[in-house]
Amino acid sequence: MRSFLLYTSLLLLVAVSILSIHAAPATQTSDTSVFLPVIQAGGRSVIVTQNIQAALDQAQPGDTIIVPAGTYGENLVIHRSGRAGAPITLRGAGASATIIQGAIRIQAQQLVIQQLAVDPATDDDAIWIEPPAQGITLQRLHLYGSAMYGIRIENDVQNVLIESSEINNFDAGSSDAHGIGIKTASNITIRGCNIHNNSGDAIQINTPDYPGYGRFARNILIENNDLHDNRENAVDMKSTHTAVVRNNRAWGFHVVNSSDGMAIEVQYDAQDIQVIGNHIWDAVQGIEITRGNKNGVAYPLAPSRVLLAGNLIHDIISQGSDSGSGSGIIVRTSTQARVYNNTILRAAGSAVYLSYSAENAIPTGVDVRNNVLQGQTNDLYMARDATLFANIVVDYNHYITSQVNGAPLAAWLAKGYEKHATQGDPLLSAANLPRAGSPLIDSGTDVHLPFTGRAPDRGWGEFAQGQ
Repeated sequence: MRSFLLYTSLLLLVAVSILSIHAAPATQTSDTSVFLPVIQAGGRSVIVTQNIQAALDQAQPGDTIIVPAGTYGENLVIHRSGRAGAPITLRGAGASATIIQGAIRIQAQQLVIQQLAVDPATDDDAIWIEPPAQGITLQRLHLYGSAMYGIRIENDVQNVLIESSEINNFDAGSSDAHGIGIKTASNITIRGCNIHNNSGDAIQINTPDYPGYGRFARNILIENNDLHDNRENAVDMKSTHTAVVRNNRAWGFHVVNSSDGMAIEVQYDAQDIQVIGNHIWDAVQGIEITRGNKNGVAYPLAPSRVLLAGNLIHDIISQGSDSGSGSGIIVRTSTQARVYNNTILRAAGSAVYLSYSAENAIPTGVDVRNNVLQGQTNDLYMARDATLFANIVVDYNHYITSQVNGAPLAAWLAKGYEKHATQGDPLLSAANLPRAGSPLIDSGTDVHLPFTGRAPDRGWGEFAQGQ
């Protein structure tokens, strides 16, 4: 009987503690949060309405800090780490309900932040992740409203997941304020986010020095995001080794003083890059591969082994004076760029533009096959004679405007590069997929991408549906 009374008293004490914490005002005080007995498996939980920093400072692996709806004026520095399988979790009541009015700096490992908003309200990054941080998960967040970055990921950070979050209105006027900035970090995934109206790139990956010093961002995955109406680019990859940019939607990229309006840019010595299955429109340039330069000095190396495949690019506009203006895909100085199974429609300039970077070096090993091309001026344009492009392959493409290098398609076919061209109406559906009887169906060549039937279709459709 005595044990039962003691157990009942403990339960009442816990209940009173929970009620008192819920009743506290949503403002920062100097009070220290107290963790309650185990509520979730593998760790403790605490509901915090005062002094979130103190709760973070006490957290142990497996603990969850729950922050109810309200606005909390704190700058947080998180240095307490969880462990694999038992992260420390900071969880709000929803991205429109719990607002941290301040910045979050992460120096910890095995940490989860979920379901809250961060409004730095100053010239701070909303979230700054720096070494020794690794194993960081950011989910269902809303970050907005400063003149710095939404999320900055520093050198040597590893294993970060950014998922189902909105990042917008980081605005430094005519200067860069990126939605997400990644330095020489590795194993970074950005998935299912809406990143828009920032004064830099939606996502930039960049070595901190120029030229680079032999370290690179590695193993980056950017997928299923909406990237739009940022002042510079949707994705800008500089000195990145091994990245996949797939199944994103990107629109609203126009010429400014620091960008020629590319949606996706691959430059410096980026290597082993895949840009696949993306949907791009309302941009001045869809996707560009280029050596790049800064302050008039060419980067010492150029991109290599870049695959552009299965992308749908349409309604590309002409704006500004850059030679690639109005082009769906631009390939400049690079090695082994492969352009496969893309559908490019209604490009104001050229659907595919093969050129050179500022230092006049022509790309080598360009392979352009199985594409559907429609440019207002040219379906395909080469800024130099084809004989100057070492190891070039152009074949199995479908030409809608039937104009190449400023002349009718027949003149290009006479050169012998394109032996399996088709032309005319591709018979596309409203979704830009081939309809019954389309000349695109089963008429491509195997370039080691997914397909069904006796041969690949030309264009993006079959590849995109196989993702």
